[in-house]
Amino acid sequence: LFGDTYPEQAGGVRSARMSILPLAKAYSAVFAYAGMPPIQTGPVSVDTWLTEFGYRKPTRHYSLLGGQYRERVSFVKDPHNLSAHVKELHDHIAKRKMKFEDRAFLFTDEPLDRGEKAVTVSVEYQNHKNPAKTSPNSAGTFTYVPGTGYLRTGESGEMTDRTTGEAVPFANVIIMRVSVEWEKGYPYYTDQMRGSGQADIFQSGRYIRGAWLHPDYADRLVFLDETGKELTFQRGKTFIVLGDEIIVSYDEQ
Repeated sequence: LFGDTYPEQAGGVRSARMSILPLAKAYSAVFAYAGMPPIQTGPVSVDTWLTEFGYRKPTRHYSLLGGQYRERVSFVKDPHNLSAHVKELHDHIAKRKMKFEDRAFLFTDEPLDRGEKAVTVSVEYQNHKNPAKTSPNSAGTFTYVPGTGYLRTGESGEMTDRTTGEAVPFANVIIMRVSVEWEKGYPYYTDQMRGSGQADIFQSGRYIRGAWLHPDYADRLVFLDETGKELTFQRGKTFIVLGDEIIVSYDEQ
């Protein structure tokens, strides 16, 4: 999700899922993707929900399988090598003079000074077919570096910027606990994204237990801190994990 600054490109772009479109709707965002599953009905039908969410008139979605605003890059293997021309997309949207609701977060430059110390954060995902097992492909460890932020390491190594090769720091790491449903092998969130739930929040090498609030599809998605007030984000990038089959542990070292 890009809000106030837009890179020239970003990728890889994959096919649309109903685990993603509801989030675009919650942020009043344009949705760019590369095709969709061949399912025309039910809760995993992206085609159906593009209409339900009002993405067609005017068009607020861009399929990048062909045409403009995309390219196949040479330094990533297919099918992960589709790159979105984010800046061009933004400029095109601006020329169309589309109206969007401002859905900004609160930010601060003051580090979080309360909560438990959480320098190392481990995130594992249970296998939805067999909860006794985990999915190593998605597991990751976030390590807090003072003055930099949380650095993520996964099965393929450290998460880095594909252009500069530098590690990507995250000022906020949030585990948004929301029930995941499955149909025909595809995960989805529809009604589960309405209401509220728990959120595990990591900032400045510390942990606080918070919550998320999203009354309806078209409403703003809000994160709350441990006091019930709207969360103040640390300035910088944010990594948000969604799901209910997630095992989170943290350590002060």
